[in-house]
Amino acid sequence: MKTRTVASLLSFFWMSSLFSFSSGDAMITGAMTSENERYSAVTEVGVLFEELELTVNTVGVPKSLSLSSRPTNEVEIESGNIVPLIDGANINIDDLEDLLISGDITLLASGDIIVEDDFSPQLTSTRTLTFKSGRDLVFQNDADINSSISSLHVVLWADSDGDKAGGVLLDSNSSISTNNGHLWIGGGSGEATWNGLDVGDSFAVGLTALASGSFQPYSGIHLLGEILNLGTGDVYLNGKSTETNNANGIGIRLNGMDITAHQIYMAGVGSENENTSGNTNRGNWGVGLENTSITATGGLIVEGVAGGQKSGENGGYNYGIFMDNNSSLRGLDQASITLKGTGGGNPEIPNNIDNDGLRINGGSIRVNEGDITFQGTSGVNVASADFDQNGGVVESRDLSQNLSNGDITAIANQFDISSTVRYASLGTLKIHSRVSTSSIGVGGASGLLQLPKQYFTTNFEDGFSEIIIGCQTQAGVITVAESNFS
Repeated sequence: MKTRTVASLLSFFWMSSLFSFSSGDAMITGAMTSENERYSAVTEVGVLFEELELTVNTVGVPKSLSLSSRPTNEVEIESGNIVPLIDGANINIDDLEDLLISGDITLLASGDIIVEDDFSPQLTSTRTLTFKSGRDLVFQNDADINSSISSLHVVLWADSDGDKAGGVLLDSNSSISTNNGHLWIGGGSGEATWNGLDVGDSFAVGLTALASGSFQPYSGIHLLGEILNLGTGDVYLNGKSTETNNANGIGIRLNGMDITAHQIYMAGVGSENENTSGNTNRGNWGVGLENTSITATGGLIVEGVAGGQKSGENGGYNYGIFMDNNSSLRGLDQASITLKGTGGGNPEIPNNIDNDGLRINGGSIRVNEGDITFQGTSGVNVASADFDQNGGVVESRDLSQNLSNGDITAIANQFDISSTVRYASLGTLKIHSRVSTSSIGVGGASGLLQLPKQYFTTNFEDGFSEIIIGCQTQAGVITVAESNFS
């Protein structure tokens, strides 16, 4: 139900055959079939005219709201909220800037919220702009938010009704620059507080909007834009996919993004998918990093849980975190990097294979003075590893590209790295099982966690202050094939 004042809708009476007035608990209803009856209905309200409200029954009809250069149309603005009164309402970008200069603003829609044009507010004070949609939240191709003078905190809150049908899409060439403001992207029908901002309590989930040139939505959060520049602001992403009948149901998919912020946190959950014919239900990653560069000055944490629990014979390759060879992660100053991934897959179908916790296909992972931590848990069936790295570098270097003292830690029962991978630092390299009772075999000796000789002679470059195998809680046997190190 949506109420609007009668005073703003005189024309409605002349166009509609049904009307409903309400004031407090009283209600007058009727049908108007002629001009005389319409006139009578209005004049009978008399002096109460200003107090009466017209109630239009729109139950089950979500209303979308756009932000564009077009004139403001059919919105209600009250107490910092901008609400669409019809599906397809619009708020003009200049009108929004004027409102935002005076205080924080929330765009509140039961349907989609669509950013069509650039929004570049010049703010005199720090403000918060919240996009809160019941369904999807979409930045169309080339649509930007770029705050100047003062900081702008941006909250992208999809699926606010909690029906698991509302994701976030930044289409090609779209960007968000907050001038040191924070960015939160997620969903949920409940409320939480993050960095002093009012946000949702769950993930953006079940995106239905398609990116340009795409035939499937993929994700809960699908970022194909260009730039997220938060400066000293923080970023929080929480997404889940509900994709079915298509491959790549990815919780958070970043492709072609350049992200710079202070603290960055991402949590993604891949789709369970469905058992369909053909190659249409595999690759349900928790988090996918493709052609993406991420730089954090305070810390970077990425957590991914793969899906594929309902996928079929061709439903493998469900990685907790996937990173391709065109991506890079960088921790500046004291910033550390942590990647934590859990593989997926369907345990009832043996051919549903290769479900790694962490799959790193190349690229670079670097810190200046912080630490790097990998923690992987394999999914089901064969060819599924806790940690599988097929290329790239993992290293600690200062701004002059000299080796520095950051520690590198790998926690996994299977630690598989190819011959081209290089680890380098002046700090400590620590490798231990994620299960304390698991055995470790070094240099060809038997053990669940295998650390072959070539890791120490080729993959781990000279310079580490020490290499520690196992940890204080390690209860499993550690066996070294000494002859291979003579």
